[in-house]
Amino acid sequence: MSHLFIRMAKSFAFGFTLPFTALKLVLRHPFLLALSILPATVTFFAYTWILTRLQGSAEATLLSFLQGHGLSIGGSWEWLVRTITWILLVMMSVMTFSFIAGTLAVPLNDLLAERAERYASVPLTPVSSFGFFWRLRLMRIDLMKSLFSCVVGVLALFVSWIPIVNLIAGGLAVLLLAFQFISYPQTRRGQGLVSGLGFLVRYPFSSFGLGLVCSILFAIPLLSIGMVPLAVISGTLLYAQTRHDPELN
Repeated sequence: MSHLFIRMAKSFAFGFTLPFTALKLVLRHPFLLALSILPATVTFFAYTWILTRLQGSAEATLLSFLQGHGLSIGGSWEWLVRTITWILLVMMSVMTFSFIAGTLAVPLNDLLAERAERYASVPLTPVSSFGFFWRLRLMRIDLMKSLFSCVVGVLALFVSWIPIVNLIAGGLAVLLLAFQFISYPQTRRGQGLVSGLGFLVRYPFSSFGLGLVCSILFAIPLLSIGMVPLAVISGTLLYAQTRHDPELN
C-alpha cells in the first residue's frame, strides 16, 4: 500500500514540475526558445485584440441598457460598468485561455512539440508519414479533440455550481487541460480521441499534476501567455517519458 502511494505521489510530482523542467530546457536551447517566443507573441497580440474588442462591445451594451432605463451615464455608473465588464472578461479569459490560445497557434505549437521531442530524456522516434492524406487525417483528429474539449469544458462550467458534482467536474477540467497539451505528439502519430483519453486513464496522476499546475499558472495574468509554449513542451515530455517508464502512472 505504501509503495502504491509513493508511486502515485512521484507520478503527480513529475507531472506538476514538468513546466519548470520545460523552462530549463528552453533556456538551454536557443532554437527551442525562439520557437517558444513565436506562439507566445501570436497569442499575446491576438488575445489582447479579442479582449479589447469584447470589452468595448460589452461596455457599449451595458451603457446603452442603463440609458434606456433613464440612468445618467458618467461618474460612478460609468466606472461601475467598466469595472464589471473588466472582471467578467478576466474570468472568461481564464476559463477559455488554453483552448483559444491553443487554437490560435496550432501550427506553431505543433512545430514546437515536434522539436521538443528531441530533447526528452529518451527522445521519441520521429514520424515519417507526412503525405497529403496523412495530414488530412491529423486535421480530422485535431478537430475531434478540440470539439470534445470544448463540449466537456462547457458542461463542466454548467455543473460547477452543484455541490460534490462540481468537484468531479473540476477534476475532469484539470485532466482535460493536460489532455490538450499531451495530444500534440499523440496526434502526430495518428492517435485519435479514444487513444488520447486512454492515456489519461493509464496515467491519471502525472496527467492530473500537469493539468493542475497549468490551471494555476494560466490563472495568473501575463504569465499565462508564456505558459502556453511551456505547457506544450511539458505535454510532449510527459508523453515521451511514459513510453519508457512503466512506474509512471
